[in-house]
Amino acid sequence: MTAAVRLSKTALIVASLVLVAVPLTETASLVFFGTLLLLVGLPHGALDHVLFRNQFPDRGLRLHIHFYGFYLACLAAFALVWWVLPIVALVGFLAVSGYHFGQTQLTHLPAPRWLQLAWGGWVLSALVYTHPESLHWGFLDVFAGVGQAQLQQVFGYLAWALLAATGVGLLRLVRRWPWAVVVEFAELAAIYLVFASTDFFVSFGLFFGGWHAMRALINLRSELRQGTPENVSLLHLAKEALPHTLASAVGIGAITWLAYWQGIGSQPALVLFMGLSVVALPHIVTVERWQRFRALAQGQKKPGPVQALVTTKTV
Repeated sequence: MTAAVRLSKTALIVASLVLVAVPLTETASLVFFGTLLLLVGLPHGALDHVLFRNQFPDRGLRLHIHFYGFYLACLAAFALVWWVLPIVALVGFLAVSGYHFGQTQLTHLPAPRWLQLAWGGWVLSALVYTHPESLHWGFLDVFAGVGQAQLQQVFGYLAWALLAATGVGLLRLVRRWPWAVVVEFAELAAIYLVFASTDFFVSFGLFFGGWHAMRALINLRSELRQGTPENVSLLHLAKEALPHTLASAVGIGAITWLAYWQGIGSQPALVLFMGLSVVALPHIVTVERWQRFRALAQGQKKPGPVQALVTTKTV
């Protein structure tokens, strides 16, 4: 665990206690959420082109065609799944998002993928369970005929089951990494404390902006330092992220405008959630390919079906 990761973990636990002790007003909650989203949340996904640049030998126009072609193909494919099989799209997106969150959180531990999925799945289940109003963001529309109380109960049972699985998985690592595991349990407690004590925007804002996005940026800088020629200064990465951050902000604004002000679709919250998930999926796939590429380049595992698609180079 690097010093930056230790510092971020400590800062987030302290921030959780402060937010619980000093509740924010509704306006302050929205400002808090929006600030973290713009300063950390969107930029962490706006560096995917840097990952592509360090995986593939293409340069110049070919690299741009490769990157944007991949992104547009993912966007179109997932939008089609939403159109044809919305339940599959929703459940699938929650699953891959949970895995992605756990992958970022547990990167400093040799956590198996099932533990990463359990950790991230618990976060999402606990978030929905403690904020039943979030069920109106598409869940009740997709699961037509299921009441809010019933659906909340399902997420509650799921949260407890995934928490138990996460606890078992972490305890299996405690002998070799006792302090790291203790800190993980402390973070689980801090996350749930925030979820149970603050509104949705504070809860999701702190988790997504702090625990996930900030940790992802710290991990990325550390990974790029290890054998790549990238300039990993904060100023350089900020410049790299700026164009795609602005594009993402405009895209989210356009989706919100179409859903709520133009009345596209009969369920505006579902339209907004669908749009956000479609935009997020290529980033999740890109990070997974990057992690597989790094593992393969470092000789940690044999190539699998996804790795076989990645052109390797010396790192």
